[in-house]
Amino acid sequence: MPKALIVGNDSEIGTVVADSLRSSNWKVYATTRREYFAGSSLETNVYFCNLLDKESISLATSTFVEDCPDWNLIVLSVGALSPIGKIIDTNFDDWEKCIQLNFLNQVFFIREILRKTNLVPDQKRTILTFAGSGTNSAPINFSAYTLAKIGLIKATELLAAEYQGCAFVSLGTGWIKSAIHNQTLEAGDSAGSAYQETIRRMREGDFGDPNLICEFISWMNCQPIHSISGLNFALQGDDWKAPTFVDRISEMPNNFKLRRLG
Repeated sequence: MPKALIVGNDSEIGTVVADSLRSSNWKVYATTRREYFAGSSLETNVYFCNLLDKESISLATSTFVEDCPDWNLIVLSVGALSPIGKIIDTNFDDWEKCIQLNFLNQVFFIREILRKTNLVPDQKRTILTFAGSGTNSAPINFSAYTLAKIGLIKATELLAAEYQGCAFVSLGTGWIKSAIHNQTLEAGDSAGSAYQETIRRMREGDFGDPNLICEFISWMNCQPIHSISGLNFALQGDDWKAPTFVDRISEMPNNFKLRRLG
C-alpha cells in the first residue's frame, strides 16, 4: 500500500487530496495546525504542525518518518495571501511571516524530511508543493505571497538538482475555490483589482475543479523521476493529459521551470 503525507490536511485542497488518495487505497498521514485534531484513527494518522514554528516542524517530521519511513508522497498544501497591500503600507512582521509560511518554513519542512529519511534507489518518492501567480507578472499588493511562491518554485529546481532519488514538483493550480480567497475579500480595496475579480469568481462560480489536482497527482505518480523532478506545472494551462506531453518536457525543459516560456 502506498503511503502519503498531506501537510495542511485541514485546507480545502488538502482534504480533497487526502480523500482521493484514501479512495485509491493509499494510507494517508496528515498534519494539522489545530492541536485538538491531532491524533490517530483507522484511516489517518494526524500530527500537529505549526508551519510558523521550526520546533513544531522538527517534531512533526521526526514523528512522521519514524511512523512511516517508507513514505511515497508528500503534498504541502499550506499557504496564506496576507498581508495584502503595498509593501510600504503592510506590517513588516506580518509580511515576513507570510514569506516564512509560504516559502522558508516549507523548505525547512522538506529539509527535515530529507535529513531523516533513508532515500534508497529502488523506492520512488515525490514531494509536491503549490506555486502561485507572479512568475511572469507583478501582482499588485500581494508582494510577500508572490515572492514566497517564486522562491518555492526555484527551491523545487534546486532540490531536484541536489537529490536524485526523490522527485520535487511544483504545481500552479490557478483559481481553486478555497478559504484563502476570504483574505482577499477581507482586504477590500487594499487587494486592488484582485478584490473585484474574486467577487466575480465567487458570484459566477468561476473556479477550477479541485479534483483535477488529484488527477494530476495520479499522472505525476506514473512518471519517472527524471521526467518531472524540478519542474513547475500549470494545472489548468499545461496539457499534461496529452500522450505527447512528457516528450514536450524533454524537448523544452525550461518551459516547465520558473523561467517558463509563453
